[in-house]
Formats: sequence, C-alpha cells, structure tokens
Amino acid sequence: MPESKTCPEAHRRLIDRILAQASDVQRLTAGLHENHLSKRVVASRWSLKELACHLRRVQQVFIRERLELMLEQDNPELPAYDPDTDPRFIEMTEQPASETIASYLEERAHLVERLRTLTREQWHRPGRHPVYAQGDVYSLAEYHAHHEAHHVYQMYQRRALLSPVPE
Repeated sequence: MPESKTCPEAHRRLIDRILAQASDVQRLTAGLHENHLSKRVVASRWSLKELACHLRRVQQVFIRERLELMLEQDNPELPAYDPDTDPRFIEMTEQPASETIASYLEERAHLVERLRTLTREQWHRPGRHPVYAQGDVYSLAEYHAHHEAHHVYQMYQRRALLSPVPE
C-alpha cells in the first residue's frame, strides 16, 4: 500500500466535517412529529426516521466493528454490513425517532473525541475492507463521511417535501 499523504490538518478537516454532518442530521429532523419523521414521502425509499436509524447504526458499525478493530489488530479483515439483514437496524426503526437521534448525536460526540485522540500512526493503521480491499483508518473515516453525506442529502430531500427546511 502506498504511504498515505494525509497530515494532521487533513485529519482535523475530516473530523470537522463528521461533526458538521451530525449538526445537519439534527437540523433536518428538528421540529417534526414522529408521524412526519416516519412517513415515507418518496415511495419505496426510507423515511427521515429510517435514514437517521441507518446513520446511527452505520456509525456504530464504523466505531465498534471497524475503527476499534483496526486500532487493536494488525491489518484486520473488516466485516461487511447490510442494513436489510441487520436486526439491530430493524429494532432501531421501532424506537421513537427522538431517542435514535439523541443517541446518534451522543455517539457522534464520542466518535469525534476518539478521532481527536488518534496519533498520526493510528490514522494510518491498515485494514481490509470488503468492498475497497485495502485502506487505513483515515480512508475508512473518509468513506464513512462520504456515505453519510449521501444520506444527509436524502434527508434534505425528504424534509423539503414535508415542510420548510430549518436554517
């Protein structure tokens, strides 16, 4: 694997982005009743609540099953994730959206603090991803941020169909 060229400034920018996206999730779900959050406003697509549940669950997988594994083991094989067959994701969709969002934000704060404590060497610990073959903690965190950004955009689209998007 070629040596990564990321630097502490790149790490900080990525952490800031991950933190900002959590604020977007909070903003895009604010002020809506459970019925609105649970409504599938786009046929056959996840509701705002389901998207929030997915983001929370993927964050848990990222932290517990990928990030910590890469920090504890040498070049581990990272588990694949499929929300359609994940009983924990399904359980989350049955809980109130407010609980899911609050837990997501609390877990995000812990993730941000964890990332802030990583050394340069830890940012570059390798792991084998089921789709992207080989990467390091930085590339995995960047993948997580891009994946989440895609779903935050979907949340924006759903919110805009329900009511004006808060500033």
